[in-house]
Amino acid sequence: ELDASNKKLYTSNIVINTIINHKMCLAENLKIKTYVNIKVPKSVNLDYKDAGILLGNILDNAIESCKKINMEDRWIKIDIIYKKNTMFIKICNSKIKELVNINNHGIGVSSIENIVKKYGGYVEFIDKGEEFEVAVSLYGI
Repeated sequence: ELDASNKKLYTSNIVINTIINHKMCLAENLKIKTYVNIKVPKSVNLDYKDAGILLGNILDNAIESCKKINMEDRWIKIDIIYKKNTMFIKICNSKIKELVNINNHGIGVSSIENIVKKYGGYVEFIDKGEEFEVAVSLYGI
């Protein structure tokens, strides 16, 4: 369980804040630099279990990826913006140069895709060589 003194307020949305806090704590323990920018209202129409699966899987993959490179090169950047019933999530992380075979990520990726589908959204996995980006749009929330 997280130490409450470690809790940061990234957003007034409790569900998203709790998930991000938990994962950013793990990241910081692994000496991963974290950059978090979240602009989401207190209540959005995103089921807390879905939020947990979606953000949890993306961030677990990002953390795993960072663990494979030198400590000084590790970083994760999270942008979550909410506009007109749409949530835009962009999570980038540093990684080794080799291209990632996204299909090898197995269970995480299919659960991300299932949640996105449920909200009639869109997800893109972009390998940029030394960084990896996951961009998600969720509509009608």
